[in-house]
Amino acid sequence: MARKKIKKLLTPNWIIEYNNKIQSGEIVAGKKIKAIYKRLAREVNECVDDRWIFCKEEADKAIEFIETFCYATRGEFAKCKLKLMLWQKAMLSAIYGFVDKDDKEIRRYNEVFLVMGRKNGKTSVGSAISQYELTREFSGEIYCVGSTYAQASILFNDLITSISLCPEMKSLSKKTKTNYSFKPTNSFIRPLPGDAQSLDGLNASLCVEDEVHSYKDTSLYAIIKQSMQARKSPLLMQISTGGFILEDTAQYNVFYNLSKQVIEDENTPMRRFLPLVYEIDEVKDIDDEKNWIKANPSLYVVKKIEDMRENVEKMKMAPALKQTVLTKDFNLLCNSATSFFDFEDVQVDPNEILADVLEGKIYNTYGVCSFDLSNGGSDMSSASILVKKEGKMYCLNKCWIPASKYQMYKDWNLPIDIWIENGFMALSGTTAVEYQDIEQWIYDTCDKYSITCTLCGYDRYCSTYLVKNLEDRGIICDAAPYTTPGMSPLLYELRALLQDHRFIYNSPILKWCLLNCEVLTDTKLQVYPKKNVLKKKIDAMMATLYGFYAF
Repeated sequence: MARKKIKKLLTPNWIIEYNNKIQSGEIVAGKKIKAIYKRLAREVNECVDDRWIFCKEEADKAIEFIETFCYATRGEFAKCKLKLMLWQKAMLSAIYGFVDKDDKEIRRYNEVFLVMGRKNGKTSVGSAISQYELTREFSGEIYCVGSTYAQASILFNDLITSISLCPEMKSLSKKTKTNYSFKPTNSFIRPLPGDAQSLDGLNASLCVEDEVHSYKDTSLYAIIKQSMQARKSPLLMQISTGGFILEDTAQYNVFYNLSKQVIEDENTPMRRFLPLVYEIDEVKDIDDEKNWIKANPSLYVVKKIEDMRENVEKMKMAPALKQTVLTKDFNLLCNSATSFFDFEDVQVDPNEILADVLEGKIYNTYGVCSFDLSNGGSDMSSASILVKKEGKMYCLNKCWIPASKYQMYKDWNLPIDIWIENGFMALSGTTAVEYQDIEQWIYDTCDKYSITCTLCGYDRYCSTYLVKNLEDRGIICDAAPYTTPGMSPLLYELRALLQDHRFIYNSPILKWCLLNCEVLTDTKLQVYPKKNVLKKKIDAMMATLYGFYAF
């Protein structure tokens, strides 16, 4: 025992050591990790909120337990005691070291959001924390949560395998049909699938939500969080790889955006939420493999560099794999596994779209108009006006929906009221959009900016009357071919302009539609836009593509 005490005295402060190494560049880290550990290192000495202190003894207790009693269960280290890496020791120090100054049993951080690339040992560290928590609180309830029972069972099975390899805990534990219990504390751990309708009655002390990118909303989170209210010092951990961009209400998106706010704005208090987001900072980081560790802190130890190289090479050879590799290995937000436009590509320099700047660029010029009408006007319709100037393409866009569809868009949690208030969308008609509103917007916008439109691109579906009126005004209308050979060059041209930052637009609806665009690819690598998901509208993009065709 004396020897162990000496060892504890010589143990460094892992937060300080990790922070020093990532700030100096000895360990390459992304901006979000560097920012959060800079704050944690500062608060080791003095917390912003004087309720909390840093207790190294509590942090070391957790680390020592895990390295003494927890075992790896898979891979080349299977059946070996866990040997924690520096990033893991720093994380555990933050979770267990910051405590209430008057009661060290109360932890400061009762929520942790941990994101990193696949195969970095997220599940193992979640299992180790669960095993430690089994021994800490009397009548503790620990839940391994997943969107499905199979997902929830992964961490649960890791934990019971680790305990079965530990003689000291195996003899004190018992497996039943539904859970695994630890006799000295009367605590249990149980897998919990994400059926939010059948989770009443929980009294959770620890929940580890695995792969939260697959959770469609925060209903499960809300139930779990509520179940912890009677606990003195509960802990809710969310662990995940990156997720494809879903609705804003998807749990991963909610907490990723919260993490960004907490990390990037030092004036946003951390309170009791600890975000640890391992990701590369931008796509170009991938070109230098020394940056790969930014999203993969266990690279070279758990995750093999050879596997990473293979994934990156496959991504370059097979573009269809790009989104998956970017999201799952590098944690870059992508819109879907088959999306055509990258998230970074659709971003526009905000200085380019200031009203006066935009007006100065497109005023008194020639342009084309275009439109996409919905089926009988029963859903979203859209129109664009495009202007080419100084090597760039400028786009003005507006969308319309019938009043009967307003609530549907609200229910999808889209910011429809903001879109309407800012003039990017309007209600038209009761059950169908009135094409006269689209026609009038084209005339009014051309008049406002003194744009002379002589050409119009359109989808011939339901367009007869609008085309006739435009042609009566002297505008030559040309129907775009809605075929793979017809659409493919337009999509590639638009993507190239976006990647070169030469497509300038200010409509958030057009951005949303670009991110929704998924494509089918044929054997000649020609692409064709898919329209198969009700919530993933692409009408504003299609209207814009028809304008490209007219040019």
